Amino acid sequence: MTLYAYLPAVRGQMSFPSRALSPSFAVSQQEILSDLNLAFMGTVRAHKGDWGILADIFHANLSDSTKVTRDVKVRGIPIKNATANLDLDSKTSLLTLAGTYALTDTPRNVTRLVAGTRVLDTRQKLDWNLSGTVPGLGTVEHDGHSAINQTVWDGIVGVTGQARFGNNLRWFAPYHLDVGAGGSRLTGQALAGIGYSYPWGGLTATWRYIGYDFKSGNAISSLSFNGPAVGVVLHF
Repeated sequence: MTLYAYLPAVRGQMSFPSRALSPSFAVSQQEILSDLNLAFMGTVRAHKGDWGILADIFHANLSDSTKVTRDVKVRGIPIKNATANLDLDSKTSLLTLAGTYALTDTPRNVTRLVAGTRVLDTRQKLDWNLSGTVPGLGTVEHDGHSAINQTVWDGIVGVTGQARFGNNLRWFAPYHLDVGAGGSRLTGQALAGIGYSYPWGGLTATWRYIGYDFKSGNAISSLSFNGPAVGVVLHF
């Protein structure tokens, strides 16, 4: 079992419905989220002979706000000093369940084939306050709220493992790569890093990327997490 503390950069593009403004408007998490609450992930692996199972859970809870002022046009009407105050709250959970099969299993290298499913559950909530000066009407203001709740299932295939080196093979380099599709157009995950073994387990420092490209017409068009993680490996 491996427990991680994960601090990724978050990027995404989503369209929140808004009948008061237009059919939709887009908000980039890259622009809004300047701070990320600590994300968590944990991995459980079990093996018997060449066969095994892998379960991985990832959860991120983040929120932030921004203020933007500019001159815009809405349905051809100029609005001076249009100001948008946006508050975004985002909760994302990922669960990966897969079977594994050993392709190589030596003291220096273990590589396992991975095949299974990954499910994404995301809850995005946006509150906004819009104000601006309209010719002939003066200052106008509008408040609103919108939410996106989405669950996506994908099949995945890939490889996972670790290469050992150094004195007594205590040092190791964990790695993982998978791709998939189904509910999304494409999803992928990559992990690589360094670790050191102890009799009870080990410590790891890795870099992890998780990305989604969603199908056309989806409320969320893309979402990714990319950043460092430190972990503790426990052997049972």
